Amino acid sequence: MGVCRAFNHPRDYEEVYNDLIALGESPEPNDVDAIIGNGSWTRLTCDHCKRDVDRAVGIGSNWICFECLNVAHQQVSTVGGQIQAPPGLLEEIQEGG
Repeated sequence: MGVCRAFNHPRDYEEVYNDLIALGESPEPNDVDAIIGNGSWTRLTCDHCKRDVDRAVGIGSNWICFECLNVAHQQVSTVGGQIQAPPGLLEEIQEGG
């Protein structure tokens, strides 16, 4: 049994499954969110800028949006064998998020 935060009461997994199936093949994200109680299945968040995005690249266990990736690409340069990138980006990736 799980807890559906949207309704703040225990829900049986089969009930949640049936509610999701009832939405059809192309459900609206907000309808899915209402059933499971959060946006974890319908939203993708960039691990660097923390914005909800439509697309991202998975690097290890991190998701990096194309805007952050583009900024990193533009700023990365090799100087004396060291990589310089936006402050915190490489550390965040190495720490796993």
